[in-house]
Amino acid sequence: MIARDKILYCSAVVALIAAMAWIGISVSFWWIEENQRIEGYYLYRIEVTSNTTAQYIVFAPFPQDRHNRTECDVVKKLSLTGGDAEWKIVDTEHGKALRIEAQSSNVSIEGRLSKGAAMQLTMSEDEYIRRGDPGVYKHWVKLMNITSNSSVGIHVTSYNEGISTSTWVKINATIYEGWQQVDARYTIIAE
Repeated sequence: MIARDKILYCSAVVALIAAMAWIGISVSFWWIEENQRIEGYYLYRIEVTSNTTAQYIVFAPFPQDRHNRTECDVVKKLSLTGGDAEWKIVDTEHGKALRIEAQSSNVSIEGRLSKGAAMQLTMSEDEYIRRGDPGVYKHWVKLMNITSNSSVGIHVTSYNEGISTSTWVKINATIYEGWQQVDARYTIIAE
């Protein structure tokens, strides 16, 4: 009877140690993910180039927190680095967008944070983006109030440097009047 009690006791101890190890590993992964929000830095840049000087409005994706879908701090720090434009965050049929109104042919807007964050760009229905997987995904953009047969180039760069990984997102597209989807290349670099 004593030997059986020792076996049950040892089994319980082994199970407790295994459970503690599993909890420790889970907490470690959580800690790494949370600290990617603290370490590193984050950059968001959008450039719009036009072949006309007529007034135009572009609706473009902007960074949001990947976990709770809220506007990230980098959006509050946006500043004009080239051209003349006004911008604000608006709701659209495809989600929240950065609305840029300009009349100059080249506009550049940029925001930087001294800490990284778990970010994704808005205006995409793709589930893989929500998980943070690398690949090419579609994002909605819109051009309006421009002379017919005109287009604008849109170039978005989003860079997040975290503790163990860095993430690049790039959009380079020519867009025309109305809503359209453009490719965004998500690249993850493990360090």
